[in-house]
Amino acid sequence: ITSALVFYGLPAFACAPDHIDEEVTVSWVYDGDTVRLSDGRKLRFIGINSPELGHGKKPDEPFALEATRSLITIVKLSGNHIKLRYDGERQDPYGRTLAHVYTDGGRSINELLLKKGLGAAISIPPNTWNADCYYQAEDEARKQAAGIWKDRSMGPIDSTQLPRDSSGFHIVTGRVIRIGNSKRATWINLEGDVALRIDHSDNRYFPDQDFETLEGKRVEARGWIYEHKGQLRMRIRHPRSLDVMTR
Repeated sequence: ITSALVFYGLPAFACAPDHIDEEVTVSWVYDGDTVRLSDGRKLRFIGINSPELGHGKKPDEPFALEATRSLITIVKLSGNHIKLRYDGERQDPYGRTLAHVYTDGGRSINELLLKKGLGAAISIPPNTWNADCYYQAEDEARKQAAGIWKDRSMGPIDSTQLPRDSSGFHIVTGRVIRIGNSKRATWINLEGDVALRIDHSDNRYFPDQDFETLEGKRVEARGWIYEHKGQLRMRIRHPRSLDVMTR
């Protein structure tokens, strides 16, 4: 017996859910990946990171307004009703509800936005269900240079060209010059004084990866940049966020 709603009778769309846990109503769209529900909960979509709208004096990120407007349109066409498929965690550290999100007709809203280039796919354990499908949708947008991939506002950017005041979500490419280990993490150091951090607590998500073999190779990494003692750092939590480049 499961508390999930029985899932049946919906078309076989890309990134379709295997079941639906809850049907809810949207009362407000904050941006391209976050909405408020009629019961007051704040819902953050799993598997996608859309450009941020500016707050205060901070400007909108490129394509943030387009992502927000696109989500508003999708939600309205769905009659403000959406369906949720939960994953390993139902809340993030900020108290937001986490879910994979679908229109009333069963279409993945993530997939719709990713194919338009209005966000980048991201995998944060343990919420990694359907990740392959989301990255496939992103790949289509990248091939078409749609949205954020046209101006490369989220990247990819070479680690040697990354501004020293960078913060927020980025996709970074670079050559690995050194692999290090500390008490709590493995460190993948890129040219340009950029370090990728993989906490030992996340090693279980990289069962087949020998990090030492990455030295000298070029990689593409995605995640949130932060500064520590003059060095730019990014935490990598899942193999999907760290790709070895073949060219």
